[in-house]
Amino acid sequence: MKLAPAAAISRIAARFQERRSRAALGERPPLTGDDEDNISRFAGIVADLTAVLERENEALLAGDVTLVAELFGQKQVLLTQLETRQPVVEPFLRESAAVTEALRSRIQVLATQINRNAALLEAMSDAARAIRLEVSRVRDRHSLNGMYDKSGHTRGQGPAGPPREIDTNL
Repeated sequence: MKLAPAAAISRIAARFQERRSRAALGERPPLTGDDEDNISRFAGIVADLTAVLERENEALLAGDVTLVAELFGQKQVLLTQLETRQPVVEPFLRESAAVTEALRSRIQVLATQINRNAALLEAMSDAARAIRLEVSRVRDRHSLNGMYDKSGHTRGQGPAGPPREIDTNL
């Protein structure tokens, strides 16, 4: 377990004490440099994630599955960073500070892109499932389910070999 240095603990304690004393007076505490830095980094992550989702959505519409697969790693890293920073920034989003107004609008744009991305991925999944079912249906219809001898009874697999499976993982 890594312990924070004493200077960091006293700095955090001082920040909390300042916030408590201002809250007792009914004042909203000002943003500290650390607060502004956290908000700025969070806003950068939101902007980066929005850009990645826009690229992924365009790739999904174009049917470029290779690009979608390449963007997956970036999207995962950014989502992890966003989840890590969210608890630090969330209290400021509830305030009506002018600093967070731009961040709120960026988050709304991100939410729109996430919803669009989810819908496109669901449609792609449905299309892949429909294709798999259609290929299986056509294979079963044309295969007559095996080879037949001259009396009409089925005989083994024959020269065609066992039926091949379709990879349904995306």
